[in-house]
Amino acid sequence: MSEKGGINNSRDEAKGKSVRARPLFPVGRVRRMLRGGNYAERVDAAGSVFMIAVLEYLTAS
Repeated sequence: MSEKGGINNSRDEAKGKSVRARPLFPVGRVRRMLRGGNYAERVDAAGSVFMIAVLEYLTAS
């Protein structure tokens, strides 16, 4: 926030989940494949980020 309580114009808070997490795998591509693969009726962004975290854990160990 700015010093006088106004709105901060920086884009720090508007970053997406994949930018903040810095994943090794592309989150958008995994989400698109999950949605197109008919694995579930609904797939949200948090589900794809969680799956990326699991994949990174499995590849690291």
